[in-house]
Amino acid sequence: MEDAAPAPPAFSGEVVELYNLMFEQNVPSWEAIAAAVSRNTTPGQPLQILDLAAGPGEPTCHMAARLKNATFLCTDVSDEMVSNAVKRASARGLSNVTCEVVDAQNLSTIASGSQDVVTVCYGLMFMPDLQKALAEMKRVLKPDSGILVATVWAEMPMIKIVGQTMTEVLGSAPPPPPINPLSLSDPALLDAALSLLRLPTAGVNAVKRASARGLSNVTCEVVDAQNLSTIASGSQDVVTVCYGLMFMPDLQKALAEMKRVLKPDSGILVATVWAEMPMIKIVGQTMTEVLGSAPPPPPINPLSLSDPALLDAALGDAGFSLIESAHGSYSFALPKDPDLAWKAGLLPVLNQIEELHASGKHGDVKAKAKMNFQNITATMHDDSGVIVYPPGTYRLVIAKP
Repeated sequence: MEDAAPAPPAFSGEVVELYNLMFEQNVPSWEAIAAAVSRNTTPGQPLQILDLAAGPGEPTCHMAARLKNATFLCTDVSDEMVSNAVKRASARGLSNVTCEVVDAQNLSTIASGSQDVVTVCYGLMFMPDLQKALAEMKRVLKPDSGILVATVWAEMPMIKIVGQTMTEVLGSAPPPPPINPLSLSDPALLDAALSLLRLPTAGVNAVKRASARGLSNVTCEVVDAQNLSTIASGSQDVVTVCYGLMFMPDLQKALAEMKRVLKPDSGILVATVWAEMPMIKIVGQTMTEVLGSAPPPPPINPLSLSDPALLDAALGDAGFSLIESAHGSYSFALPKDPDLAWKAGLLPVLNQIEELHASGKHGDVKAKAKMNFQNITATMHDDSGVIVYPPGTYRLVIAKP
């Protein structure tokens, strides 16, 4: 049986009182989360929303006052915090809010596929086992339409002030704080953790990325490329797809939709697919060592369109004419954290590794996969110790309807 995840910090006593004093200043982040939920759900649709690590009731109450069509489960690991959340919801007359003590790393009381939205405001940084918490969030979300909306701190001057104060008190720089609000300040860390569970970061992260760059000419929406029904026929000058065509369950349907929305006389499709990808070879070598024989093709295969004839035929069948084709290459650097590195490096088969490990038929599959991956990539480290894959080659195509 897998060991239980360590308990996250549960605030109580004076800490709760101090937390409450600072808490009310987080209104901008609550509004951002409420707006993100509204943008990425259908107006008026009944929603079930799970708010994790909500402290004394936010952003639950903020959202509940605005989204009358939603039912909220407000949770925190601290009894005192949940007690305050109950009082907060009651004081605001929010009948669509229920409050419970729940550890985000163990959502066993919540049915799989039951939640339209999971929200976490400044909570992911404090999860002792982030992967376990994210796996639980993914489990309870509806598989086809559920979304995760979360905030983490990117910069926090308070931490610098805390460090300066403690340096004066101790006479030397203090060790890192046991509770570090900036533990996910590097976007790559959270993005890697999400990618390991195949939780796409496109929705909210795309909004943040465009906003951070001051791009007022960008709008972000959740859309399935196989169903562009919200986009008018003949309305687009260009459709771009960067490393997405290989993962379309129904490529012909997706290409037909792209052709439909493009302007018939002048529209163009610009897409990239992988032609060569050293990661796939390394994945195969690792899994062969783990299983003792060559594994079946990965369920998610970035090289499924590496043969130019396959994509060219699909484009032709959809009514596109190829007008340009070119190749380029670049390398991939994996996360420096060894535990994230092997998982990111074996991403195409990570779910398979988890299933094999849980079955117990091949021993400790995770340990074997990590060890063999590290052996195979031992000569691929750069001067800083980061694993850098050999360059992969992509193909860029331009086609017109």
